[in-house]
Amino acid sequence: MSSDRTFTALRWAAVTPSDTATLTPIPTAIRCNLEGDVNIVGDDGNDEVFTVAAGEVLQCQPHKVMSTSTTATGIKALYN
Repeated sequence: MSSDRTFTALRWAAVTPSDTATLTPIPTAIRCNLEGDVNIVGDDGNDEVFTVAAGEVLQCQPHKVMSTSTTATGIKALYN
């Protein structure tokens, strides 16, 4: 699925996957430096595992990046 929604990140922060910690503030997107799976939780409380390539940006606003089932590393929260 393609998106015509683009942005330039004005700031970013490293994300340590956690099954309990929420991301505050909620990022505009997340980037994974190394490939793998990333398990994220949306505002509805449901989690989903996405397989990402190295350097891929997920244009989503996750409330959590779960440690369970996340194998991707170098995860960054992007903000604008």
